[in-house]
Amino acid sequence: MSTDLGIWLSALLSLAAFSFLIKENKFYNIAESAFIGVGTGYAFVMAWSNIQSKGFGQIAQGDYLTIVPVLLGLCLFGKMSKSTAWIGRYPAAMLMGMGSAIAIRGAVQSELVRQIAATCVPLNSVNNIIVVVGTLATVSYFLFSMKSTGSQLSGGINALSKLGRWVMMVSFGAAFANATMQRCAQLIDRLRFLFEEWIYLIR
Repeated sequence: MSTDLGIWLSALLSLAAFSFLIKENKFYNIAESAFIGVGTGYAFVMAWSNIQSKGFGQIAQGDYLTIVPVLLGLCLFGKMSKSTAWIGRYPAAMLMGMGSAIAIRGAVQSELVRQIAATCVPLNSVNNIIVVVGTLATVSYFLFSMKSTGSQLSGGINALSKLGRWVMMVSFGAAFANATMQRCAQLIDRLRFLFEEWIYLIR
């Protein structure tokens, strides 16, 4: 059995987390609180380190334009009082605007442009045919204005949309299976740590 204090602490916290499988108890609450506290402390330390290196450090090196984001960041503390809450609206509005712009640009680039480019493949293999037909079927599922009109075109769209529904269900199933495999891999790694590095059962 290991004599390392860090390994013992990690193992006991792991067992406390696993105790939730029986029912919620004090040991699980302690592990949960420790996880949240350590995460919050780490985030605070990293934030302060960034302020020192990218804020005050840049100003000390002569980059006086850095004063602007530092002042805007200090304005966010105005939210702590009702009388000065209006000061925090300006940096918050800038954060929301720039964050939205970056998110929209990334979404358009990754979820629209790259998806279209990935679908534009030659139909010279079974995999490519499945990709193109599956994409068109999935898109047709959301063409609500062309369904149930009684024409041949609407009948074809209805049939294609049904196929699109099956394609989406297969995709959701594959995504769920992938997430389950990741969780199982994390569980196996934690059990390996307990049995190999803590109590030397499988060493």
